[in-house]
Amino acid sequence: FSRAVFLAVMLITAGIGSIQTVKQNLVWQNELSLWHHTVAKAPGNFKARCNLSIALHHAGLLEEAENEALQATFLNPLHDTPHYIIAYIQFQKKEFEASETTLHKVLELNPVHSDANTLLRHIEKHRSGHADR
Repeated sequence: FSRAVFLAVMLITAGIGSIQTVKQNLVWQNELSLWHHTVAKAPGNFKARCNLSIALHHAGLLEEAENEALQATFLNPLHDTPHYIIAYIQFQKKEFEASETTLHKVLELNPVHSDANTLLRHIEKHRSGHADR
C-alpha cells in the first residue's frame, strides 16, 4: 500500500465512524429518544415498554405513557410496575375511580407496594374534600 492509499482508507474509516457516532448520539439524546429507539428495535421488551412509559410521562405525554404501560401489562400482566404507572396517570387525569381500581390490582400483585397505598390515601382525601391537606 502506498501512503496515499493508506491515508485515504483511514479518512474514509474515520468519516464513517463519525457518522455512526452522530447517529448514535441522536438515540442517546434524552430518555425519550433512547426508549423510543429501544422499543422500535425490541417491541416485545417489557422493561423497555415500562421505561418508555415513564419517559413519556416525564415529558407530559400522559395518553401515550398510559398506552405504553398498557402494552407492558400485555407483555407481563403479573408485574406491578405498569399497573402502577397506569393508576398514577389515571389519578393525574382525575379519574379517581379507575385509579383506585387499578391500584387494587397493583396491591393484589404486590401487597406491600407503598406508593400504591400512598396514592390510595390521596384518592380518599380527594373524595373527602381534603385534597389540599
